[in-house]
Amino acid sequence: MVNYKNFTTYKPEFKASEEEDAEYRPDVLYARDETGRDWYDCQADFSDNTLKVMYDDKGVIVCMSKDVTAIFPPGFSVAEVAISEVPLEACNDMTWVYLDGKVAKRVYSQTEKRKMVQGEKERLIARVNQVTQTLNSKLLLGMATNEEKAKLRVWMDYVNEIEEISDDEDPENIVWPTPPEV
Repeated sequence: MVNYKNFTTYKPEFKASEEEDAEYRPDVLYARDETGRDWYDCQADFSDNTLKVMYDDKGVIVCMSKDVTAIFPPGFSVAEVAISEVPLEACNDMTWVYLDGKVAKRVYSQTEKRKMVQGEKERLIARVNQVTQTLNSKLLLGMATNEEKAKLRVWMDYVNEIEEISDDEDPENIVWPTPPEV
């Protein structure tokens, strides 16, 4: 099984024009691995009946494909794995890693988990802000009806529920509050 690491883009040395060099292609992007091997040359080394995984410097898989030509790896590495050794549920959702020649479920650090919880809280509250922007403006200007004030109160209760969730909770175990009806 092959594993080419740390691809970067580069510009090959060609003669001055297409007429002088049949391989001259100004419209093509080129990449090479850490040893200087061109990506298009590397592709020939991959087997047709394997899964190709493109992964970052931490091993997080960002793309999986049986077709090596579907991958363009600058900033990443590419390896192949026997399809029979890949868990059936593995997919391109960044929750899988390439580790010791295998595809495995990603294990998050406490810092990563904390960031996931904080990010979800921020996303949910940003959505509330979108929904309640007009209600807030009306309230500030003294134009909100009692019904609109009640709606705003329900949304703010929802925000309070979100904020009460500890950033240190495991994101997989959190039961997020249900947003109010719009």
